[in-house]
Amino acid sequence: MSERRYDETEIRAIFARAAEEQDQVQRRLGSEDGLTLAELALIGEEAGLSPDFVARAAASLDRLEPALPPTRLLGLPVGVSRSVYLDTPLTDHEWELLISDLRYTFNAKGKERSTGYVREWRNGNLCAIAERSDGGYRLRMGTHKGNAKSNLLLIAGSTLIALVALSASVFGGDSEAAFPGYLFGSAAVALVISTVLSVPRWAATRSRQMEGIAERLVERAGAQTGEGTSTPLLDMEADDFERDAAAAHNRVRS
Repeated sequence: MSERRYDETEIRAIFARAAEEQDQVQRRLGSEDGLTLAELALIGEEAGLSPDFVARAAASLDRLEPALPPTRLLGLPVGVSRSVYLDTPLTDHEWELLISDLRYTFNAKGKERSTGYVREWRNGNLCAIAERSDGGYRLRMGTHKGNAKSNLLLIAGSTLIALVALSASVFGGDSEAAFPGYLFGSAAVALVISTVLSVPRWAATRSRQMEGIAERLVERAGAQTGEGTSTPLLDMEADDFERDAAAAHNRVRS
């Protein structure tokens, strides 16, 4: 059966109707004053979304602060961070769940300490700090690539040695200097390739991990304040987190 072909009159009618429907949608969504949560819930319901999930997503957007751009060194992202706004300080139980989530996500035991309203968890360069902030409280997570600077110094040193050795071979007539020159030059190139490929992947992975921890923290806070319905993740019992944390203790520290 051949595919139907539309004549000129039908084509004009199709495009006119499509343009009219698109204009109606844009007028609904493109208000200069934005949309209220009730209006968002209504539009979401028409699209098959539960109002509870729309409300929870809106609450999460209010709590999750915009991600800061990564700290860069010679164009490479060597540090990432994430912050979450909290209405109230974390309770002991909420802090324990967060610690278990951090240990499970980053596969690291880490060390924790508390001083007044400040709670802190650290594992090497990786840290999570819950503290008082303007108008409420905040969880800050951050880390930086510890070996990035040392790798760059090794690259610079290897390149310098290679240049000196090759210069001695070419201009000084010392043919034996060519071999170490090629050796250090090859090492510098290999280290450059490894660093350029691995550091962005590391930064992207850490960013996703922190984003997940932040979203789960917001979901737990929303479930306790009645801002949204629970999810399978939130139905996990505290002993499940503790079991995962205990397993993380036995893994290699990262």
